Amino acid sequence: SGDHTGEMIGSLEVSAVAKVIGDAFSVLGGSDTQDAGRLQISAATDFASLVYDSGWSTSQLTSFQLTTPLAFATKYYARIKYRGLTLGESEWSVAVSFTTDQQLTGTFTQLNGGATPRFSPAVVSVGNKLYVHGGGGGSTGALNDLWVYDSATNSWSQKTSGATGRYTHVAVEINGKIYTTGGYDGSSFHGDSWCYDIATDKWTAIANNSYGLGYSCAVAYNGKMYVYGGGAFGTLHAVLRCYDPATNTWTTITAPSARQGACACLINGKIYIYGGTTQDSVGPGGLCYDPATDKWTYMKAGPGAIIYPVAANCSNKMYIFGGIRNGSTAIDELWCYDPATDTWLKLPGGATPRYYHAGAAIDDKMYIYAGQSNMNDLWRIT
Repeated sequence: SGDHTGEMIGSLEVSAVAKVIGDAFSVLGGSDTQDAGRLQISAATDFASLVYDSGWSTSQLTSFQLTTPLAFATKYYARIKYRGLTLGESEWSVAVSFTTDQQLTGTFTQLNGGATPRFSPAVVSVGNKLYVHGGGGGSTGALNDLWVYDSATNSWSQKTSGATGRYTHVAVEINGKIYTTGGYDGSSFHGDSWCYDIATDKWTAIANNSYGLGYSCAVAYNGKMYVYGGGAFGTLHAVLRCYDPATNTWTTITAPSARQGACACLINGKIYIYGGTTQDSVGPGGLCYDPATDKWTYMKAGPGAIIYPVAANCSNKMYIFGGIRNGSTAIDELWCYDPATDTWLKLPGGATPRYYHAGAAIDDKMYIYAGQSNMNDLWRIT
């Protein structure tokens, strides 16, 4: 067999559970049938010590999928050799270098809590700040207050309240303005929508979304707000609603799954959605919607069934935290989904188990806030 160089020569930001691919098996000036393949990975150029050795594999001949993650942000070298039925072993390939990507490691740091205790608020990150609107306040009912957390000073301040009191609503930021829609006030689900101007500290009513729903999830993309799913009084909706601030109009896109209590984030122009309660045969796995092609695909269902998790995009990976398993058990699990490899990685959990919380990313770090039973603690995950 000839020289087999992988596809990751000098590559940066490679997944810690990457797939290493060699050239097709061939024999210079002859023929043979491949019997096995072998991959070795080392942090040293001379391969004196190994961090991975597949051994001779008859199932992974030219393509090797790592199942145990490598260390993050670390340079490695990989080499491959093949074995033929007749001619035996090849020489080792030329070593190829790659550096694993930055990922959260599951380190939880508690920050200053703020606002009043609440559950299911809408939270959005803008620059180095978190904007927290509304939520359920227990005996105080549905809230409509607005708070800002400054990560640079680890401090909170209050802004002008707006919209009507609600929880389980969603919010996104577009061009310095925060758009929010939906939610529940304890008796009714809302279809009204609002815009908060950060520069002027003013609220303005915008077009109604025509769906009075709670427990949706939302992202901003290309100057528009995309709101997926949601439910009201036991009825779930298989829709993706798109709001265009330029025209103050909503459009509806049919989705392949009806669910509420899912989470979503935008990565490289695609909307990734995971978890939630469903009323169809798709199950609790993940969905991906590409606005450029108007196409839906499915994600691998790594974490299994989770309801009411939150998600954030950190370094072009989807991190989800918390939620409910088995109908009623709050969890503190942290999972990472890599769209480049369609793989999931479970990371160390932390904080306290929770659901009905909110999450967002600042500087590729995940922040989680509040939760069931009225909480106002804030955590940073690195």
